[in-house]
Amino acid sequence: MNFIPILILFALILITTPNVYAQEEFDEEYVEFILNHIDSINELLEQTDEEYSNGNKDLAMKYATTAYLEHYEYIESELGQYNEELIEEVEWAMREELRGMIKDEAPAPDVSEKIDEIKGNLQNIAAIVPEFGTVAMMVLSIAILSIVAITAKSKISIRV
Repeated sequence: MNFIPILILFALILITTPNVYAQEEFDEEYVEFILNHIDSINELLEQTDEEYSNGNKDLAMKYATTAYLEHYEYIESELGQYNEELIEEVEWAMREELRGMIKDEAPAPDVSEKIDEIKGNLQNIAAIVPEFGTVAMMVLSIAILSIVAITAKSKISIRV
């Protein structure tokens, strides 16, 4: 009897199982919570850009600080497990670079460019937010199809 297909199946299950458990942390409400924070950050960054371009540096600083402290801080620790480097890059850009540029009264086009960079990275972050239902169903489907294929190919019969 050839046990290689069965061993491969068990290896696949072991590899994918931790991912399913990690996905359970993100139910639909939590995914919505994260995406709402990302939307709020984007809106505040747009306001930051507009106010800074209009010469309202204090208001721009307020919006940039609010975006970071009241929104980004709430989601960064959870998302760090999926792409720690990107999460830290956005944190540094929001906390240090953007606020530093506003404080140092950098040219408005430079501030706009930094804001666009942050918003682009926020889109990347939104893309990594796991959707538990979709991922779980994909893993389950692959596992079932693998079992059926291996069983049919190796002519293993399941007796009750």
